[in-house]
Amino acid sequence: MSNISNQSQDLYAIKAVQDLSHESAASVSGGADVTLYDCTKFKGASREINEGQTRLGDFDNRTSSVVVDGKINKKVWRFYALPNYKGASFDVGPGQDRKFLPPGFNNKVSSLQSIG
Repeated sequence: MSNISNQSQDLYAIKAVQDLSHESAASVSGGADVTLYDCTKFKGASREINEGQTRLGDFDNRTSSVVVDGKINKKVWRFYALPNYKGASFDVGPGQDRKFLPPGFNNKVSSLQSIG
């Protein structure tokens, strides 16, 4: 048993483990920093996100409401109308939500990233 204990302590000596970002740690711990919903008022299908997305795949142009949890990353997230962080955008801060997206953004979100 002591061998297992030593191995887990050695894990933290690995540089890659030390450099885990908060976003990656959130993914590992199961917490979601952003939740997208395909209906207003946080209803319908949802997708949880912990890191920037250049394309939303099957959720592209389907988002109608969002929640930024903010407990893990405490970052502002920027939502873009086009893939690859381009086009018109709007921001949502930590602990905030939008049960209705700003005018022109309903079912128009294609990428998002944390901006600090």
